[in-house]
Amino acid sequence: MDVNKLQSLLKGIDTRPASLSLRPGQVFHGAITKLFPQNIASLSVGTTQLTAQLEAQLQAGNRYFFRVLEGEGIPRLQVLQGSQTSASQSPQAVLQAMGLPVNARGEALLTHLSQANVPFSRSDMAQALTWLSQSSQPMQQALQTISQTMERQLPVTTNTLQAMAALNQPQATAESMNRLLTLLLSQPQTSVTEALTGQLARALQTQPQTNASLTAHGLIDVISRGGPMAEQALALARQLGITNATTPNQFNEQAQQALLRGENQVVRQLPHVVISQEQTPNQTLQAVLREPQGVQTLLQLLAPNRPMMQSVEQAVKGTAQPELQQAIQAASSSLNTAPLKAFMQLMGLNHENMLGQAESQQLKNDNVKALLMQLLQQPQLPTAIKREAEFLLARITGTQLLSTDSQGPLSHTIVQLPIAFQEKFSDVTVQWQGKLKSDGVLDEDHCRILFYLELEALKDTVIDVQIQNRVIGITIFNEFDRPASVSSWFPLLKESLQEMNYTLSSINWRKPVTELPSKEASNPYRAGSGFSYKGVDIRI
Repeated sequence: MDVNKLQSLLKGIDTRPASLSLRPGQVFHGAITKLFPQNIASLSVGTTQLTAQLEAQLQAGNRYFFRVLEGEGIPRLQVLQGSQTSASQSPQAVLQAMGLPVNARGEALLTHLSQANVPFSRSDMAQALTWLSQSSQPMQQALQTISQTMERQLPVTTNTLQAMAALNQPQATAESMNRLLTLLLSQPQTSVTEALTGQLARALQTQPQTNASLTAHGLIDVISRGGPMAEQALALARQLGITNATTPNQFNEQAQQALLRGENQVVRQLPHVVISQEQTPNQTLQAVLREPQGVQTLLQLLAPNRPMMQSVEQAVKGTAQPELQQAIQAASSSLNTAPLKAFMQLMGLNHENMLGQAESQQLKNDNVKALLMQLLQQPQLPTAIKREAEFLLARITGTQLLSTDSQGPLSHTIVQLPIAFQEKFSDVTVQWQGKLKSDGVLDEDHCRILFYLELEALKDTVIDVQIQNRVIGITIFNEFDRPASVSSWFPLLKESLQEMNYTLSSINWRKPVTELPSKEASNPYRAGSGFSYKGVDIRI
């Protein structure tokens, strides 16, 4: 993941003018562009213009390090003591004036923040320098991590900097999740590792469940849990030839024994499930049901050579009582929630918010972030597992820090979805902007969504989806020419959107111009005043 690209996505759809937020005690590097009576001056800090009250007579055209003073109204600025002249504005002099250690790291950080036009306080500098001395990141990457943290006005702490640093690592979140999952499955299972492996497997699921799969999942789940509708569900399973069990407990035992048989190679289709004699039959079934292909595998074992998934769906729709249909639908609802919301809950991206709500302790502790924190508290954790868990926890925390930016009625949210395709792992970044409705939910009739993809053939790709009154315009940004095969997908896309009551109006393919200023060269997709393109428009 490249946090610079994520930040550029946020900036790219933000139509607000550039602004500079200053707090008392902060220091920044700026140039005086014009002087007015009574020590009022106009300053430039990068591309931002600022009007301020100066505490001393200064010269227009010169650059100074300013300290922000307490006060109301326009900012009151004082030239940093000891840096009034050009000669005394060396990094060494400024560090000394701020009471900070004068060394190569301090000089590098001060220079970097000045060039990036990022204000900083003495305490933030001290914290950042402590972290910088311990960081394993390359120097330039570590400096970017610090400036990104300060620019977003996040607390400059070790945990925050580690989280932001994790965002800058090249490995995909999905890759880290799969590596940790593999490591955990090679170890003896505890209640924490069993729960964590199940949640990681769910998060890595890439294929949506079909209606037939959801129905079969619900039927097996109703039987295995032994609730009030279990007997009716079991009778339907007997009618379908899935089992000859007469009680839910007997069915659970049959299912467990089928899964435990060594000759059943089909169980290998469930690489993320650990099955053992020590488990209760119900525990075995619940572990299988957490796996995307678990129900299909179980039905293969119980009723081989029969198209059981479709048969279950038809039987439930055609012969089951309404009460049983409702129970099956409720049991499968956990697999059929809104994908993005379900993923955010699963990963724990709203973990801290959940802690403040009156929900059960189980709901608070069953997400990936909560389970990672529990895992890291276990003694004698293998080094490889600890290292991967720490990285993934930091990555999740960093995503939380970067994910939301609300200003007035508009909300900007960004999240990464792990994708596994043919044993290759990558992340899809989804960012959206829109107004929040009275219930706090994004208005899906009027919003903007951006997808940032790193594709094997097309490389960096941004898809910009703008929705107005449920009419959709799509713009694809990519450096390559539009592939001819893309057109064949348009009718299918239009039809799929119509099923969700959206109208597709246009699809545009934009090719960014390569001659961009050096500061923006690393991200050709950044929208705004410096962005231009050429391309092909397709009207529908």
